[in-house]
Amino acid sequence: MACPLIVIVTFFCRSPKKPTNVWPKGDIDNHQKAILDALNEWAWKDDVQIMKIIAEKAYSKEPRIEIEWKAYATQRIGVRSA
Repeated sequence: MACPLIVIVTFFCRSPKKPTNVWPKGDIDNHQKAILDALNEWAWKDDVQIMKIIAEKAYSKEPRIEIEWKAYATQRIGVRSA
């Protein structure tokens, strides 16, 4: 895709047998950087196109990464500012 993008990434991390944290370990910014760089030239031309990122981590019995990307609406219709 060669347009402004919004990317939604969810990191489903393996559930520990005895969780010591309510949240999965690892810096989410490092995880998302690796994914965005890896998808350059495959999912989009360059990650400079990404205008908005939504990322989250969660525990799961089935570890995986889910990624969604779509065109970012650059013009908001029906929104006024004062």
